[in-house]
Amino acid sequence: MSNTKNTDRENLFTGAKAVRQKEKEEQEQRKNNSGNYTKIRYGALRQNEYSSFRLLGNPASKRNGDATSPMHIHYSMILGDNDKQFRCVWPAHPTKDIVGKNWFLARVYSKIMQYQWDDASQTQIFHNKKLHPAIWNRVGKNNKPDNRFETGWFPTASTVFNVIDRSQMDWHKENKHTVMLAKKVSESGNGNFFYEPGVPTRTVYKEAIWDEIVTADGDFQNYDIAILKLEEDPWYRVYNGVHDFDRKLSGKSPLFEGNYVEVASAPLTEEELSWERYDMDAIYSITTYSKIQRNLAIFIASVDEVFNTHYVEELANLVEVEKKERDATKATSAPKAEPVASNVMAADTFAEDAPATDDFIAEEKAAVEPATKADTSATEKAGSVFDDVEDGPTPDPAPVRTRKPAAEKAEEDGIDWDVLGESLDGIATMSEENKANVESYDADKGTFVYKGDQSLFSCPTTSCSMKAPDSFDNCPACGVAFE
Repeated sequence: MSNTKNTDRENLFTGAKAVRQKEKEEQEQRKNNSGNYTKIRYGALRQNEYSSFRLLGNPASKRNGDATSPMHIHYSMILGDNDKQFRCVWPAHPTKDIVGKNWFLARVYSKIMQYQWDDASQTQIFHNKKLHPAIWNRVGKNNKPDNRFETGWFPTASTVFNVIDRSQMDWHKENKHTVMLAKKVSESGNGNFFYEPGVPTRTVYKEAIWDEIVTADGDFQNYDIAILKLEEDPWYRVYNGVHDFDRKLSGKSPLFEGNYVEVASAPLTEEELSWERYDMDAIYSITTYSKIQRNLAIFIASVDEVFNTHYVEELANLVEVEKKERDATKATSAPKAEPVASNVMAADTFAEDAPATDDFIAEEKAAVEPATKADTSATEKAGSVFDDVEDGPTPDPAPVRTRKPAAEKAEEDGIDWDVLGESLDGIATMSEENKANVESYDADKGTFVYKGDQSLFSCPTTSCSMKAPDSFDNCPACGVAFE
């Protein structure tokens, strides 16, 4: 009997030693990786100041495998279990520039942020805001319920670039490297600087840079683009540094003095083309399940307890699968001199109060700075993560929509869904059962007529007012997922 007890004790201590050894190995690995964070030098936009950049790479929609080309990303700053915020990069929909709804955090977010649109008050009524305020405030407001500009977990849509910054040419030439465009920089109380990467995808990259400049003037590598950041809507003005110089730029900034037009219109030199560029794919790889578990395990457990879900178990399984895939990749890959993506900016590890050697550089372990009215994300807290989020504070949501041109015809024997799908994003999300529930489409009014006497509900998305039956999984106009 005594021998059995001794054996059990030995096994117990042997197991405990193995656990401690694993902890020490992980600690050593973190120590070894502590110096591997990529230092990013930024070209930051500042309010009421002009900036001039040469954008580099292929179009974001046609990157053609170039990891340094402009990239559309969705990210948010999320309050972790340690009361510090970490940057979370969300996956995109495989065919559209929106967030994929089936990702783990997207489903947790949608579960907690369920709502119903109230036509009378023209507001969203969040089910869990009063039922479970602690959980709702954590997800919807990062525990800052009184800050109307705090966006919580809701992801911002940005486009990130490698650029040549005309105000930093000496640094470029000395370091033979590009900088990364940032829409905002702020200084913390201890002298560190924090940056918000890229520019808003829809309003700046697509509607301003692409629609207003590239469509007319071609390849953005062939000329400089000037950007003026404003204090209010529309928040940004974008110019072709060559064609807009005489009428809109001349005399507005010291940047535009001397031989600016000559520089802004000159082709990239061999030297400039040789400069090293940041790897966007590595820097903005999708946040790992391991990182989510490290930062949110306690909170996810509280969600399971309240909603009777099984997210903790699901996340653990995802982490295990991820680890096996990572180990398999390591086993078949040659050793690399550079750190893996999990040790590079924004993709995996952050700490608060990262040091910055000057106001252009931040070691990417940074926390988000406090929101300010001058330039904050105007995130309307829809109950889905599928809408792009752009800059600029706005009042409470209202169902106002500037529609794409409505399809002009329907086939005589029914709706031409292919034609209609060219103008309404939501058509691609409709099931055959949903389509069979539609009587007709009124192109003049931009509305559907449904079969039978059904109760219809307005789309809760702030930019859409399409009505659909409760049986629909998605809005037939904008595609947002219903709960």
